[in-house]
Amino acid sequence: MINFRLPSLKEIKSDGDGSSATGKFGALGGKLSTKSHGFTLHIPPGALEEDEKISLLVLTAIPNGLTLKEDELLVSHGFQCYPSGLRFKKPAKLIIPHCALVTTPNDVKTILYSWNQSGTPERLSDPDIICSVQERWLEVSISHFSGGFFAFIRNRRSLKGILLSCMSFLPSLMPPSRKPILEVRFVKKPHDQKWYHVHELNDPCFKPVKGDDDDIVFREGTLTVACKSDVHTIQFSDMRTQTKVTEYFELDLTKESDETLPVVTLEVGQTSTKKIKFNTRFQGIGKETTEQNAPTLTRNEIPSDEQKVTDANILKVAKLLPPDRWSPLYVALCIDYSTAEGIRKEFREITEQYIHLLQTWKAASTRTRKDLNAILIEIEAGGLVDKYVD
Repeated sequence: MINFRLPSLKEIKSDGDGSSATGKFGALGGKLSTKSHGFTLHIPPGALEEDEKISLLVLTAIPNGLTLKEDELLVSHGFQCYPSGLRFKKPAKLIIPHCALVTTPNDVKTILYSWNQSGTPERLSDPDIICSVQERWLEVSISHFSGGFFAFIRNRRSLKGILLSCMSFLPSLMPPSRKPILEVRFVKKPHDQKWYHVHELNDPCFKPVKGDDDDIVFREGTLTVACKSDVHTIQFSDMRTQTKVTEYFELDLTKESDETLPVVTLEVGQTSTKKIKFNTRFQGIGKETTEQNAPTLTRNEIPSDEQKVTDANILKVAKLLPPDRWSPLYVALCIDYSTAEGIRKEFREITEQYIHLLQTWKAASTRTRKDLNAILIEIEAGGLVDKYVD
């Protein structure tokens, strides 16, 4: 989860990524829909006494401090309506798509998490906000404008699982080591939504391996993800409060030529196994240094391949680093605050944040394990020195 701040009304734009919409409404009411995520606000005739500029914002980032009970599950994005506190003479209706697989929607109970005066999300019993669960969406009756996240109270008789979008990503450029890291991302996918609305596609360094995703039904228990002999597991509980889980696999392409790169097969299974195949393609070969920032090295100073920091090293370090080392790390890496905050906002999981922070540092020059060890000691994570080496 990331640091979270609700935007002001002035910061909302109706274009961009399509996650917000703004319109003017009067006594006749009307409908306001976002271009992405499928949110729609219905304002009935007679609900407003005078003209109002109304905005609807989809909240895709889960805020810090949102702590669910053990039997609760997030199945949809959050929402915020503006102007805050606006009251209706007749309730408005908000449609929110969810990713749950429900058999008897009327038996599924929900709870709203909204913000208290200190800005911390807390359980809220608001008689003016009534949520009705439908098979593919939530219908929320709103008497006054507010916002928050709805959680389902898990009921195994009615809630059979959640729908995930599985999409794999590879670096745009083949790393010099020819051992690229494959990112397999599993993201909660509300019904009737496009895969490119739930996956983050803003990083030019990574590209999706296919033109469409694979739908995965995740039921209570364990989901396995295998790439050759490397098998990873994801627990259903991992997805309770998260929107995404990413698994990382190192591909060894050292014996493959650029003309004969192999087809990769993933096996994703729970009660049955689904095989996902895709080609490995790259737009070129990455460089160890950038011309702008690379120092000039003498022959004796040029590190061997064994000394250089690899993508696999970065992946392992990112998994080992505790969450509270973020600020000391970007300072030690000499990465400016705005760049670090941009990474933090774009990637929700701390492991992903560490990976992209370290990749930014690595791309600026030739980096060695000695350099990385010095950084770890500087941020008081010296216990990880050389533990990331295979």
